[in-house]
Amino acid sequence: MKKSNLIALLVVSAAVGATALFGGLFTGPNVAPMFQDVRKPAWAPPGWLFGPVWTLLYILMIVAGRQVWVAMSSQNVRTPLTLFFVQLVFNGLWTLIYFELRMPWLAFFEIMVLLGLILACIRTFWSVSRAASLCMAPYALWVGFAAALNFSIAIMNP
Repeated sequence: MKKSNLIALLVVSAAVGATALFGGLFTGPNVAPMFQDVRKPAWAPPGWLFGPVWTLLYILMIVAGRQVWVAMSSQNVRTPLTLFFVQLVFNGLWTLIYFELRMPWLAFFEIMVLLGLILACIRTFWSVSRAASLCMAPYALWVGFAAALNFSIAIMNP
């Protein structure tokens, strides 16, 4: 593996890993009061599903981010990479707002911004690497589903 590819993999993996760890700090101790103990729609997935889904999504984000980073030598990828790292920040912020601060309405508005950032990321990735763009698509779908779930929980638990 070329040195630049290894650096890309390490930086992107560290950023995605930090996002996952940050989220985990707030999710673990707060799952019961903010997810298990609230009224949810009948279509809410079981709690055990979130860990495996997020693990897969984080792996796909690493693959996508690395592919775009590696393309940096041949293309201008400043905007796609900036969007990628900014959406990671918003990913972590949602967990803080929802689970730690226990503010589901603010979390809903924040997750809508996150979804917009992910969609912008997918769009800008497309011109750099279609594979990277496609790797981000399941993430957008899951966050869209999570936004609907967040909205439903906020409505059902005034």
